[in-house]
Amino acid sequence: MIVSVDAEIYLSQPNVVACRILRARAGLLTLPKKKILDKITAAAARAGIPLTWAQIEGDPVALFTLDLITNEEGRAVTVEKIELHEGELYISGSTDLSRSTGTEEKSDGGASQDGGSPQRELEEEDQPH
Repeated sequence: MIVSVDAEIYLSQPNVVACRILRARAGLLTLPKKKILDKITAAAARAGIPLTWAQIEGDPVALFTLDLITNEEGRAVTVEKIELHEGELYISGSTDLSRSTGTEEKSDGGASQDGGSPQRELEEEDQPH
């Protein structure tokens, strides 16, 4: 059985990834969202990622808070943009170098990783406020 989930993924604020669950299906059958929400909650707990739930127009929205510190130098990473494209996840942001160097210097960067197929590419104007 193939299960598909239609969702919108966006940053609700820096380092907070929002995942709005629009619908879930198994073939032609609509699945209850609760099963999907329970799986998301369990996966976040296993990964140690703080998760809160909100609602937009009746749709559940998972809010994942990313607390990103890199390597032993303790550099803080701020995720500032996330984009989904066919078979690809693009994340960009900045690294606070002041923790390791004592200065207020920041470095912009981006990373791309192959991933699953997104249901929809989001543009900034599509994001709920």
